[in-house]
Amino acid sequence: LLMLMNQLSDLNRKKAGYAFEDMFLTWYFDKRALNDTYFVPYLDPTYGLCYRINSENATQGAGLVRSEYMGASFGL
Repeated sequence: LLMLMNQLSDLNRKKAGYAFEDMFLTWYFDKRALNDTYFVPYLDPTYGLCYRINSENATQGAGLVRSEYMGASFGL
């Protein structure tokens, strides 16, 4: 299946992946609610359509997210 997916065009691979809003209902980082402007989609050769946080290509105004503490309460 992986070999077949890699034969698809980038556009078709994106279409075959899940939309961001289908995967994430709510998300928090450091007890702060985030929206989709913090995430950028990209195609990974192994996993297909993925989403990256803190990307330099994120929508303007979203800013970087940083955590000063460890633990499940403060991570994504």
